[in-house]
Amino acid sequence: MKYHTGGNLLSIAIFSLMFLMIASAIPAGDGQIDILPDGYNEFQITKPGSYILVGNVTMTSNASCISIRSDNVTLDLNGHILEGQAVQAGNWGIESEDISSAKEYNNITVTNGTITKFSDGGVKLGHYCRISNVTAHDNKGTGIKGRNNCTVENCHSFKNFSSGISVGKYSIVRNCTSRENNPMGYDDCFGIIADIGCVVENNTCTGNKNSSDKLCAGISMGGGIIRGNVCSFNRTEEFGECGGILSSSCVIRDNTCEGNTSKEAGFVYGIQAGANSFVDGNTCSANNSESDTGTGIGINLFLNCRASNNTCSSNGNTQKNRSGIGIRVEGFQNHVTGNSCSNQLADGTGKAVGIFVVGKDNRIQSNHATFSVGPAANGSYGIYINAGDDCNNVVVGNVTSGNQTFGIRFSSTTKGGYAAANLTGDGIDLNGTNNKNGATPAANDSF
Repeated sequence: MKYHTGGNLLSIAIFSLMFLMIASAIPAGDGQIDILPDGYNEFQITKPGSYILVGNVTMTSNASCISIRSDNVTLDLNGHILEGQAVQAGNWGIESEDISSAKEYNNITVTNGTITKFSDGGVKLGHYCRISNVTAHDNKGTGIKGRNNCTVENCHSFKNFSSGISVGKYSIVRNCTSRENNPMGYDDCFGIIADIGCVVENNTCTGNKNSSDKLCAGISMGGGIIRGNVCSFNRTEEFGECGGILSSSCVIRDNTCEGNTSKEAGFVYGIQAGANSFVDGNTCSANNSESDTGTGIGINLFLNCRASNNTCSSNGNTQKNRSGIGIRVEGFQNHVTGNSCSNQLADGTGKAVGIFVVGKDNRIQSNHATFSVGPAANGSYGIYINAGDDCNNVVVGNVTSGNQTFGIRFSSTTKGGYAAANLTGDGIDLNGTNNKNGATPAANDSF
């Protein structure tokens, strides 16, 4: 009888031990697997699943902190901090690319934590990733990086030594802050850089800076939708082009781009819109180049663009030989309508111009161009056309006032333009008979 009882006790003990061994490998009831890197070795996640970080990690070696070697992984940082050494190149806070096998892992989610002081960057994930509620700061590379079809939202990236946030094609970046990133002269610097087909909306990109002749902007994008962002006070220290938004083939709507500057660059833009862009409802003000002959421009249009309902004010400044332009129409077949351009500033040999056209076959219609302030030598204008022979620019239905020289002027080398139904308080100069003073839909008038 005692033997039989003892056998039961032995069986129970063995079963209990087996249960404990199995239970230690079973995720918690919510399905998440606890992880905590040791701070020296690279921690690898090699199976799909949901993982949660259970403590802060400070690396004492040059290894990456967490390397993901599986598709379909969710990693919750659980409010914790990953901190690197930022001494030698070759490590990320979190990455999903196996360089040795040239394999990249996809469909990964990283949320809810801080990544700082890694030499190559904060977090780098593959295609179809999602990064949310992550703060990346003081990394020596890009703060947050994803490949194609990624979503980055509610993140903060600042004081990294490269761009703040970088995504590939067909991605979404929304509700993020990217500020004070500065490559220290080694690379281009953007608050957000996105490839074609992306949506970048409701972000704040301010105070990003480049100390060399590289580019710097709040947002740089090759085609897609740029909407509702604040891109202000970005700066280059040398000859690199600078702007709030530098883009091509985009819908650019309802953004604020102000106070972008450069110490040496010839042009600084609130918005630089490349070919086939639609630019609507933006506010671009106080963008300025500090170069002796620099030009601050609210919006620059290149080819087959439409700019409507934008407000461009106080671009340029009244120092040295600098110019200020509200909207600059550089290329062909652009339509500029319903914009307000006021108080552009210039000095010395510069010009202050509300709308400045240097391309051909453009239509400038129903805009207000007022109160440009420039030097007596070169003057200030509401609308200035400087487009050469056979320009075929149409200037119709605009209102100009308060400009020091002329409301509308066609330069001495411009021929083949047409001006009609404009209302000016400061006169029209059509360069003699080289350009047509139209009577249809109505003659120009003054007040």
